[in-house]
Amino acid sequence: ACIARVVDPKFFAKRVESSHGAHGAGGSGVGSAVSKLLLAATSVGVAASFSAPIGGVIFSLELMLPQTYDAFAYWGCFTASVVGSICYAVERSVTTGASGLLPLISSNVLPGEGIDTDFPILRLLIDIALGIVCGLAGGFWGKSHGYTPG
Repeated sequence: ACIARVVDPKFFAKRVESSHGAHGAGGSGVGSAVSKLLLAATSVGVAASFSAPIGGVIFSLELMLPQTYDAFAYWGCFTASVVGSICYAVERSVTTGASGLLPLISSNVLPGEGIDTDFPILRLLIDIALGIVCGLAGGFWGKSHGYTPG
């Protein structure tokens, strides 16, 4: 969307004046083409940055739900996210000289290395207790902000 603005300064003006939106008579009204382009750009940006196409779509859904949700915008964001993530994965593999696609997260820890415990059940119970405490603390934190003025 930003590149389109630089290449053709009247790019958005033409689409805002369109009463049909991005896809003919089924558009959401004035300016819907611009909104859908920006949502797709946001979606592909999040998807390529974090290699998470579904995360990009969900983020775009959070942005568009109050105003411009329709199936066309959703599928546009989904398609842009998937294509962006695939292009990023291929480009990353090609530029690093890999023979195939690289994993998203890799580690040099070999099987059998790391910290073992003699009490796995106790470790599990401690982890569950910490999760409960942190969840309650987060809930308390959110609730306490409901009482603050401003």
